[in-house]
Amino acid sequence: MDERQKNAALESMISWLSHPMELGTAPAEIECAGSFEAYEMTYYIFKYKRESGEWLIGVSGGYEDDELENCGHTFSEMEEYDEANAEEQARTLVDFVREQIIKSAEDAENRKENPGTFVNYVLFEDIKWDMEALRGELKSAWGIEYEPDYEDIDNENIDDEDDEDDRNSLVISYGGALIAVSLIDAPVPYGEVEANAERNFMWSDGVKQVKKHKAHLLVAVMGDGLDPRDTGELMVKTVVSCLKLFGGIGVYTGDVVLARDYYLDFAEMLDEGLYPLHNLVWIGIYSNGEGICGYTGGMINFGYNEIEVLGSSAEPMELHLFISNVAGYVIDEGVVFGDGETICYSEDQMLSITVSPGEAVDGESVKIEF
Repeated sequence: MDERQKNAALESMISWLSHPMELGTAPAEIECAGSFEAYEMTYYIFKYKRESGEWLIGVSGGYEDDELENCGHTFSEMEEYDEANAEEQARTLVDFVREQIIKSAEDAENRKENPGTFVNYVLFEDIKWDMEALRGELKSAWGIEYEPDYEDIDNENIDDEDDEDDRNSLVISYGGALIAVSLIDAPVPYGEVEANAERNFMWSDGVKQVKKHKAHLLVAVMGDGLDPRDTGELMVKTVVSCLKLFGGIGVYTGDVVLARDYYLDFAEMLDEGLYPLHNLVWIGIYSNGEGICGYTGGMINFGYNEIEVLGSSAEPMELHLFISNVAGYVIDEGVVFGDGETICYSEDQMLSITVSPGEAVDGESVKIEF
């Protein structure tokens, strides 16, 4: 066993477990329990404990030859460690994380190649759904209504009073975009929103609040050939109307869960003629032990790579503002950064750019040294 590689894997495992979305702290105890070969790489098995309780199993790898950087397959389901079957457990973890990475990369590439489609989930503890009220609110607040060319299509969806599915869905064709709002009388499954609520460092009890949701509105806005800025704006207007009419706990954007008040506050930028960037692009902040890191979630819906800054010495809110400014610049100006380029952030700041697989995001990301 390569001791240097094993120690690198140990550091990687501890770092992964310490993430706020995992244990949130380093394990109380951790030991390397072996290694194995898979996919022409080396993987290391770890058993670890929280403050008390049974040993749990994790895996870190894979490492090619004597490399000290792994390919990102560090993972744990926090299941009990079984010494007799530890390698089988670890191989199952590796297969799972590989499949998820491949799927996420494919999904990210698909979103990037088909910009302008936005999907949000408005979460409710209880909702008194009224399709006609929403139709009226969209028209009175934003001027969003059926266009004559699409009236027959729309009426086809709303005229059958006996069709429960139709009464639970509002579909509008407007400005070349398709807006669909559907009531789902059940929580979002598999704990997806709870996991993504943890990403929101601005909502301290977000996970607790989100766990209360028992129903949601699935809101989708699609515009083949339209400027993604326009379909994104239609998404925000539609979600705002849903929140104002029906209340709600928060909004799951696919990248993070935003609190209701946060969403409505930033949407007020529309009233000032400004683009509601922070309703559509989340900027996350975390520490990786080498400094403060930040990333975007949502740039891909506009057809751009997500943005990351790693190991910065900047203050968290300074970094947040920087990434916000860069994201807004990219979306406003249609800028595509290439690997090896630089960005002039101020008269004396020329910042280097790298394009490579994301650290905190799926697919490739634009990494800026800041």
